[in-house]
Amino acid sequence: LRFFEIGLGTNTTSALGSMGSNASPGASLRAFRDFMPASQVFGADLDETVLFSENRIKTMQINQLKPGTYHNVFRSLGQVDIIIDDGLHSFGANLNTVVHGLPFLRGGGWLIVEDIKKTKVVMGAWKVADALLSTDQTLERYFIDCGEEKSASQMYAIRKKVA
Repeated sequence: LRFFEIGLGTNTTSALGSMGSNASPGASLRAFRDFMPASQVFGADLDETVLFSENRIKTMQINQLKPGTYHNVFRSLGQVDIIIDDGLHSFGANLNTVVHGLPFLRGGGWLIVEDIKKTKVVMGAWKVADALLSTDQTLERYFIDCGEEKSASQMYAIRKKVA
């Protein structure tokens, strides 16, 4: 299984998306590696200070707002089975992950965008993106609620059917 996650977390407290000074960047990559012993695990983040390489884990830099960096990352990765976007948490960044990640997602694989804000504007944009993706019969798409509170978020999951 080839697993790829965008957003390793950063300890730089002034950085957008900081997890705070005591967090452990890359913890989810290590968890996936340990949970799936035969897997190859890859991660990417904008913050170069959190990049690392360990047994069956390789990380690289990505700027989710610059589509060209996706080309470089996916060209080096090749096909993957799971893509998780837990990075910048903005519609533009997430859409870049969907657009540039789907061609590298294997049949039967999943692309998951986490922490989508449940605001009218953001959900409206995602509904448009979902409508456009609905024209591709090789994709199954799901909105997943992550809580009932007004401040709760959603995930958007895409499964690429096996050809």
